[in-house]
Amino acid sequence: MAAGRCPVNRFKIVLWLLVLGFAALVVYQNLDFFSAARSLRIDLGVTVYHTPEIALGLYFLAVFLIGLLAAYFASLGQRFRSRQTVRALREEMEAMKAQTPLSPGKESPDEPIQTAVSHGANGNVG
Repeated sequence: MAAGRCPVNRFKIVLWLLVLGFAALVVYQNLDFFSAARSLRIDLGVTVYHTPEIALGLYFLAVFLIGLLAAYFASLGQRFRSRQTVRALREEMEAMKAQTPLSPGKESPDEPIQTAVSHGANGNVG
């Protein structure tokens, strides 16, 4: 592979460039909509609050970032559990490697390895 790049990584880069390019095209074609300033009215039942006029594009960006943060925090517990599982499995793997007599860097075992070979009636293998 040239320059240490995997074809899958190149595909991911191309795919992300296409997605970002499409998003930029949508924003560019709807620039009037995204640049229009609007005020939000928030009615809490007891009081009513009006936000200052802000471009709709900023509202969309804020909602996207809030969703991104919500997804990040929602998956945080699972990622910690996965990290602990991976750590435990690595420790178990290292312990198994230490117990294996034919681990790399170790001498061959004292006893010969027994293999299951069937011998026929006349002593031939097979």
